[in-house]
Parts: sequence; structure tokens; C-alpha cells
Amino acid sequence: MIKEQERAELHRAIWQIAKTAPKHWDDEPFDAIVSNPPYSIRWEGDSNTLLINDPRFSPAGVLAQKDTREAIDIVKLNAEIKGIVARQNELRTGIDEIVADLEGSR
Repeated sequence: MIKEQERAELHRAIWQIAKTAPKHWDDEPFDAIVSNPPYSIRWEGDSNTLLINDPRFSPAGVLAQKDTREAIDIVKLNAEIKGIVARQNELRTGIDEIVADLEGSR
């Protein structure tokens, strides 16, 4: 519970800072600030009911679904790469033999 309270307080403080219109050299406020979050951050999406009440997302009325990035099996991927490299080496050897035969027939 304390962690949620700390998070809520931090969120309120950040929102207070964020809602003030940023100024440019001509003192005109920007219409919008657009940025992408770091790709390492996992989006909780519609599984976090607190986000729908977040002033940044609530105007839309919906949230993007939870992060659905595909998990990668490294062992399987390495095995596939090993097979590709082996096949590539076979083809390279075959090409070298054909080139040697062609050069020898001159």
C-alpha cells in the first residue's frame, strides 16, 4: 500500500510539472510534446485500471492492450542460425568447386 501511495504522490508531482505549458524562445506555448518511452519499459495497458484515470490517457476513453511483444527462445534461434550457417557453408563449397572446374577447363 505504501508503494502505491508513493507512486501516486510521485505521479501527482510529475503531472504538476508536466501540465505547465513548456515555453520556447519566443515564449509561445507548444501545442503538443510527443516522445516515445524507452523500449525497455513494459506497458501495463488495459490490465492496469489506474491508467484509465490518468489525465494523459483518459480523454481517449480506452487504453492500448497490454504489451504483446513476442518472446524469443534463444536456444531455438541459435539452432536455426547454426543450420543456416552450415547450409551456407555447403553452398559456398559447391560454388567453389564449380568455379574451380570452370577455371580448370580453360
